[in-house]
Order: sequence, then structure tokens, then C-alpha cells
Amino acid sequence: MDAIEKHYRDRPRNRIAVRHFIKSLLDDDHLLEASFYFNQLIKIDPKSIETNKLGYLLAIKRFDNNVADFDRNLYEAGADLATIYSLQLAYYLAFDSKNNILNCANALVDIELKDSFGLNTLVQAVETASDYKLASQFINNYYKNINHTPHLDRMLKEILVSRLTATLKSLREKK
Repeated sequence: MDAIEKHYRDRPRNRIAVRHFIKSLLDDDHLLEASFYFNQLIKIDPKSIETNKLGYLLAIKRFDNNVADFDRNLYEAGADLATIYSLQLAYYLAFDSKNNILNCANALVDIELKDSFGLNTLVQAVETASDYKLASQFINNYYKNINHTPHLDRMLKEILVSRLTATLKSLREKK
């Protein structure tokens, strides 16, 4: 029994302990156990932002398409748009829903992201969408403030070069 599970076992009615335990189970890919404890948590804490974020993350890992309740609860609980759009974007990425990825990423790229989950999800969306406009907005809003990786640099360069190539081809065809 690890420290997080022991903490939960000592405080089974403490919502924070239950959330930490579920998060630990999700991190270790123990989805059945996480689902079991989440179903108990949602009964006692259905309108909490943190509970509904966990529900969203669990649904993403389980490829469960039933997230409408989590969306509604997050809006009603007053969750910030960055959190909601980040979770929605992660959901769309899991289901490879190209149009929804692009729409959600375009909304998210203009919001100041403060957590690594949102930023990592946005980077993944930029790569998946390979859209020049989205990549350009990402570069303008975030690139100077983040740690650059060779993969990120290469991915953005490929998007920009493909746009430049397409523009040059269209100019050549006009002549």
C-alpha cells in the first residue's frame, strides 16, 4: 500500500483524500478501480470542479463519450474557460475529432494558460491539426514563454514551411 492509498484508507470520507487516491489510480492506469471510487465520489461531491475534472480525465482514459454532465457541472461550478477548453481539447484529441480539435484549440490559444496540462494539450493539438493559423497564434502567444524542445521546434517549422511552400506554388500558378 503506497502513501496515497494509506492516506485515503485513513480518511475514506475526506473528499480531497478520495480525489488524490483516484488521481493516483489514474496515473497508474488502474481504470476500473478509479471508476469505482469515482462513482462513490461523484455521489457525495457532484458539483465540485475538481471532481468533474477527474471525471473528464477518467472518461478520456476510458474512451467514454459521456462527458456532457462534466461539461455542464464545470460551467455551473464556475470553472475557468482555460480548464474547460483544455479538458474538451484533450477529449477531442483522444477521439481524433479533427474539426472539434481545431475549433477548441483556436479558442484555447487566445486564453492565458497557467497549467502544464492545458499547455501540453494545446501543443499536441497544434501538432495534430497542422494548421498554419493555429501554429501562428501559438507562436505569437506562447512560444517565447516556454521551454523549447527540438520536437516542438521541428513541428512548428514543418507547419510554417508547408504553408510557405503552398503560398509559393500558388504564386507560381498565377503567373
